[in-house]
Amino acid sequence: MSDPFVPPVVPARLPTWQELYPLLPYRFPLSEPTPVVRIPIKGPPPFNMVAVVHTRLPGLVTPADGNIRRLQIRGIPTALRVRGFDPGADPALHEARSSSAPSVRMLQASDDGDFLVACDATGQHQPMPGSGLTTCFDDDGRWLLDADTANMADGVIWACAVEVTSWVMFHEPAAVAGAPQPAPSAAEEGSSLATQARLLVNHYRDYLTRPGADFVQAGRELSQLSGQLAAAHLPRDAVAPQQMATDALAAFQPPEGGATEHVIALAEARHNLLVRLFESGMDAQAAPLAEPALSGYRTYAEREGADLFRVQRDFAEFVKPLLAIGLADAALVAQRGALSVLQRMVPSAGGELEHEISLAEARHNLVARLLDVQLVAEARPTAAATIRAYQDYAARPGADVERAVRNLRELASVVLTPAQLTDLAAQADDAADSLQLRG
Repeated sequence: MSDPFVPPVVPARLPTWQELYPLLPYRFPLSEPTPVVRIPIKGPPPFNMVAVVHTRLPGLVTPADGNIRRLQIRGIPTALRVRGFDPGADPALHEARSSSAPSVRMLQASDDGDFLVACDATGQHQPMPGSGLTTCFDDDGRWLLDADTANMADGVIWACAVEVTSWVMFHEPAAVAGAPQPAPSAAEEGSSLATQARLLVNHYRDYLTRPGADFVQAGRELSQLSGQLAAAHLPRDAVAPQQMATDALAAFQPPEGGATEHVIALAEARHNLLVRLFESGMDAQAAPLAEPALSGYRTYAEREGADLFRVQRDFAEFVKPLLAIGLADAALVAQRGALSVLQRMVPSAGGELEHEISLAEARHNLVARLLDVQLVAEARPTAAATIRAYQDYAARPGADVERAVRNLRELASVVLTPAQLTDLAAQADDAADSLQLRG
C-alpha cells in the first residue's frame, strides 16, 4: 500500500533571502572582487586583447521545497569593462569571441538530503529583440554573460553558488597605440556588486511568485539593493531592482490590516524609482511618477496610526529630486505636505526648540518653492511670518541663535533678493543684525 499523499505545508509568510542568510552556518561573502587578467594580442582584426574573467554567481539563500527551479538569466554584468568603450562606434569593434566553463563553487544546506545544482548553458550574452542591446557589451562597455541554471533541494534552508570562468577575445580602444586613455571610472572594474544585483533581481522575481511571499519586505530589500548600487556609482544597474520593487507593490493587494503600510511602501518605491531614473538620465520616464508618489504620501498622512515623522521626512526629501527634473509645481506640493505634517506633529519632551526651528525652516523652504512658480502674493506673507518665527525662536532660552541668524541671511540673499522682494530681504537682514547684536 502506498503512502497517503501529504500536501506540502505553505507557510503563512515566506521569509526572504536576507532573513534566511544569518541562519546559515557559513555566511559566504555577498560581494567579492574578481580581478580581470588582460593579455594583449595581435589577433585577427579587430581583436587586440584577451581577458580571463571569473564571474561568481553568488549563493542565493532559499527555503527548499523539493521542486526544481530553473532560471534563465540574461545579460549578467561581469567584471570585465572595456577601456575606452564607445557605444556609438562601428559595431564590428563590439564583437567578441569567448569560451566559458561553469563549476559549483559553494553548496550548503541545513540538513542532509537530495540536491541538484546545474548550469545547463552559459556563454556571452545573445541580445534579444527589444532589449536595447545589439552586442554582448552594455553601454558602459561591460561584457555580459547568459546562464541557464537549475537547482533543487529538500532541506529546510540551503544555498549554492556557481563560478563561470571565461576567456574573452575583444577589441579594446585604449590598447591601440597612441589612443587617449580613459579617465578612471567611479565604478571600479573587478567589483561583483552588479553581478550580485542581477542575480538577486532574478531571485526576487522567483520569490514573488511563491505562496506566502512578503511583498512589502521584498520591496524594502529591493529598494535597499537599488540604493547600494546607486552609492557604488552604478545608476543604470540601480534602476532594475527599484522598478521591480515598485511593480510588485503596485500589483499587490495587501491583507486586512496591512493597507496602511502598503500605501507608504508603494509611495516610497515610486519616489525612489523617480530618483534612480533621474540619476540614469531618464527624466521623461521619471516625471510621471511624481503625482502618484505625492498622492500616496498624502493618503498615508491622513490614515489613523500613520508615522508622521516618516512621511514628513519623505515629503521633505522628495523636494530636491522634483526640482532637479524641472517639476517645480510638484516640488511645491511636496513642501506644502512637509509643512502640513510638521504642524500636526507633537514634539517629544525636550524637543520643543528643535520642532520650532524646523517649522520656521519648513516655511522658509515654502517661500522658495512659491517663488519658483511665481506665486508672489502668497510668498510675501509667508516670508514675513518666517522672519517672525526665526525671531521668536531666537528669543527662547537655549535657542541656537547662530542657526537662526544664518537662516535669516540665507532667506534674504538667496530667496528674497533674487525675487526682487527687497523690502522683505531688508527685514530679514535687520532681524539677523538685531540677533547678532543681542548675542
